[in-house]
Order: sequence, then C-alpha cells, then structure tokens
Amino acid sequence: MIAERHGLSERQCRAVYTGWCKGETARLWAVDPGDWVVETIARHESLIGTLAEIVENADNDAARVGARRTQSGLLIQLASLLVAAGVLPRNLTTARDRDDLVAAVERIMKVIERHNLGSEILQELAAVLDDVGRTGAKHALALTR
Repeated sequence: MIAERHGLSERQCRAVYTGWCKGETARLWAVDPGDWVVETIARHESLIGTLAEIVENADNDAARVGARRTQSGLLIQLASLLVAAGVLPRNLTTARDRDDLVAAVERIMKVIERHNLGSEILQELAAVLDDVGRTGAKHALALTR
C-alpha cells in the first residue's frame, strides 16, 4: 500500500524504513533520561490541564465522561512514570517504614552521642541494620553525622 501510494517498490520502502529505524535507534540512545522524564511529565500535565478544560466547558455529557476517563488514564500513567523515575516509591508502606526507620536511627544516634560512644559502634549498628535488609539505615546514619 505505502509503496504504491508513493511510487516505490516494496524493497525500497523496506530500505527506507530500515534506515529510519537505525536513525531512530541512534537518536534514542542520545536522549538524556532526566530530560526525557521532565519533558514527559510536562506533556502529561499539559494534557491533563487541557482535559480539565474540556470537562469544564463540554456541552454534552459524553464529552465530559470521555475527557474524565482520558484524564484519569493520564494520571495513572504519570504516577507510573514518577515511580519508574524514582520520584515516588513503588510501595508507600515501604516508604513509610523507611521513614520510620530513619527517625528511629536518628533517635538512636542522639542517645549514642549523649553517651559519647565511638564511631565504631555506629558502623557496627549500620551493618546490623543493613543485614536485616533496612537499606535506609546507612543513609540515616550518614544524615545524622
């Protein structure tokens, strides 16, 4: 179909497509992931805002419902993007647990400092907490120094 429409052979179309794919692959590897995330977030927010205007100004219920559904889908995509980018935690309970652990370690640090215990003890406590699988422990200890 495409070949006929543009007066090309199928082989020529495949060659053009293969060249385009190679160019796109190179372009994709050149994209800065941080820039891409920021741009994609901005686009999502813009679309969500546009859909909010449609919901507000639509002259029929079907348009409002469709805009709300699309807006909802975009919000879910945005949340997934933020999780994938590491901006939001995958599991909010885990994040709360980590925050609770950080607070507990900070309290422990104050007790250790009040009693003038050495840094070796701090390192040993961090290692014990890491062994238990609490990756936030060393981070919490580093923050309190």
